[in-house]
Amino acid sequence: MTLHLTAEDVRALATEEVALAAAREAVHAEADGEASTPTRLDMPTPNGFLRFMPGRFRGIAGVKTMSMTRGVGNRYLLTVYDLADGNVLALIDADEVTRLRTAATTAVAAEAMLGAGKPTSLGLIGTGFEATGHLRVLARRYPLSEVRVFSRSPERCARFAATMTDELGISVVPTHNPEEAVREMPLVCLATKDTAPVVDGSLLFSRSAPPGPTCESWTMPPSNGHHWSWWTRYTESLPSRAMCSPRWQAGRSMRRT
Repeated sequence: MTLHLTAEDVRALATEEVALAAAREAVHAEADGEASTPTRLDMPTPNGFLRFMPGRFRGIAGVKTMSMTRGVGNRYLLTVYDLADGNVLALIDADEVTRLRTAATTAVAAEAMLGAGKPTSLGLIGTGFEATGHLRVLARRYPLSEVRVFSRSPERCARFAATMTDELGISVVPTHNPEEAVREMPLVCLATKDTAPVVDGSLLFSRSAPPGPTCESWTMPPSNGHHWSWWTRYTESLPSRAMCSPRWQAGRSMRRT
């Protein structure tokens, strides 16, 4: 029997602890060669694109489909299959799955890099869907007392800071530029789908404090030369100790151990 789960069902069933445990299991499986994530496929549409993201994890496989429509935003659907008999196990509204999974994977990567470290401050670029999920998870994993956040929209940035301060009970402060948000921060999270460079990577390491990890979450735009060129320029500006992919970094750390 195929399960049909709405976003509300996912929120009720998948707590952050469940998501973190699943993320740890996924990166272990990938490190052990028990998972596969083939290249995603983007299909242009008149008002955006449709993205197909297949994956296999031990005895199950699935495809997440994401639509991006200008003026509407993103919509997600996850189809899960049993590899033993081919049956469809579930059809899931993947909006909340995406928020939980992305933030949980970043948190697992931060754990791999920080070890026993307990940062008390965070620099956050972005105030949208991904930024909200990441801040919730990181604020519950670490004893954060200060978060500096930047958005290109001052009004949205101020609203986000006020909302998250009330929700989490910590100081979330809006900043006027990305440099102010990330400078001297032991932990930085980039959660934006901007198609142009947002932060000069050298800022993350031109400081007197010991360099800390850079935990990044990004939503890749349609794959084309222009977008990949800015991503290459950004990552080339980072020293080799920077973390450019949460899942890759966590998996690499687990392979070493």
